[in-house]
Amino acid sequence: MDRFKRKLYAFMQGRYGTDDLHRALMILWLIFWILRLITQSLIADILAWICLVISVSRALSRDHIRRRTENDRFLHLL
Repeated sequence: MDRFKRKLYAFMQGRYGTDDLHRALMILWLIFWILRLITQSLIADILAWICLVISVSRALSRDHIRRRTENDRFLHLL
C-alpha cells in the first residue's frame, strides 16, 4: 500500500487539485446522475458526463493560474 501511496503522491505532484468550482461541478454531476437514474434522460446523462470530465480535468491540470482564475470568476458570480 505504501508503494501505491508514493506513486499517487508523485502523480499528483504539481497538479491543481480541488477547489470550490470542482466541488460545485461534482455536486452538479451527482444531481444530474440521480436525475438520469430517475428519468432515464439522455440529456441528464450527457450533462453529468460533461460535469465529471470538466471537474476531473481541472483537478489534474498543471495550469494553476488558469484554474485559479476560473475559480475566482465562479466565486465572483456567487
